Amino acid sequence: MKSLSISLIRRLQFHKFKPIPPLLRLIYISDAPASSSLLSSPREISTSSKPYPPTLNNNHFFYNPCRNLTTHVEDPPETPIDQEKLDLEEAFESATTTDEMVRLFKQMELTFEGNELGLSALKLGLHLDREGDDPETVLSYATKALRSFDVDSKPNLLTAMALQLMGSANYGLKRFSDGLGYLNRANRVLVKLEKDGDCVVEDVRPVLHAVHLELANVKNAMGRREEAIENLKKSLEIKEMAFEEDSKEMGAANRSLADAYVAVLNFNEALPYALKALEIHKKELGSNSAEVAQDRRVLGVIYSGLEQHDKALEQNRLSQRVLKNWGMKWELIRAEIDAANMKVALGRYDEAIDVLRRVVEGTDEGSEMRGMVFISMSKALVNQQKFAESKKCLEMACEILEKKEGSSPVEVAEAYSEVAMQYESMNEFEVAISLLQKTLGILERLPQEQ
Repeated sequence: MKSLSISLIRRLQFHKFKPIPPLLRLIYISDAPASSSLLSSPREISTSSKPYPPTLNNNHFFYNPCRNLTTHVEDPPETPIDQEKLDLEEAFESATTTDEMVRLFKQMELTFEGNELGLSALKLGLHLDREGDDPETVLSYATKALRSFDVDSKPNLLTAMALQLMGSANYGLKRFSDGLGYLNRANRVLVKLEKDGDCVVEDVRPVLHAVHLELANVKNAMGRREEAIENLKKSLEIKEMAFEEDSKEMGAANRSLADAYVAVLNFNEALPYALKALEIHKKELGSNSAEVAQDRRVLGVIYSGLEQHDKALEQNRLSQRVLKNWGMKWELIRAEIDAANMKVALGRYDEAIDVLRRVVEGTDEGSEMRGMVFISMSKALVNQQKFAESKKCLEMACEILEKKEGSSPVEVAEAYSEVAMQYESMNEFEVAISLLQKTLGILERLPQEQ
């Protein structure tokens, strides 16, 4: 079991805990009645085509809590200056390009102040974040927004939204401690608003959902994966209040939580969430959907971790059938490698080697995928006591891995650990220790792996 646990994440790395984009991306609706109208719009977290609840507006998760706010002065006097501000604000709201929004915001900084300017800064920051812009630029606008909203000690929703954006930007900059601080503060503000009834609960939940998903990303990056799972569970609870129980969105959320449990090798906890995801996707999308294939692949990982290898192999077989139908070449190769590893676990070494010899022909020379094939083939050969052939496979794998250390450090480190374990099983202790030292050196350079 120890051997399995050490190697499982490496050889099935597709299912390691990955950063999860918050479902809510807070953006504004330019055609809404109020010029400051904001909303929380879904961020894609899966391959589901429509991450929106059927009972709500098709374009939005929830209407934003700030939908009734406006930066217009009440009953403004008809003066040229006020008309100029109104025209500028309307131009900003209707801007269709990032460059145009940035240009107009610079003009607004000359005449707007307080919440008026803060709201525009928040909108622009959210837009840039959604577009994948430089996190440093996003952070600058989020900071301007927070300065405008955070003028007194009383918590408000706009402050929480600015804090969430600052947390997201700091995560993108790998400033995990700073990001955690902003997100924790946003969480405290939202919990207090919900508890005190200062905001409609339906307005608080979308922002709270985004905060919990971002907290999961940051904590995972800091190595606090068990804590990250608690945030994912909380986000799932919030999502359950907005979506139908058997919606595709709930299927994706359940699979994400299963993935998170797999990443910490807690297969018993992962199993019910993976089964729920499969049940939902089969019902909503049919047994031949790509989502179902991914669910089955997660289940294959889980059953392998539980040492129920026959069940794992069956899920893998069903997954491969769908992947072939969809022409998903690389996913299919991964599934075939997984199947070979499962056959090794069942003692079916010759079958595993036959599969891997066929698979290696479909991989690119020097690719990480080919390296994975060589490592899996070596494992089968070691079990057959064919040490010379096994070492040759490991040498070819290491040649590939050395060239990938810069581009895929985490995956390479995991692969080196697997290779070291195989050298150890052949009593090649010096080589094994050297590879483990190499692994440690790579991980020490990665803040998210400390």
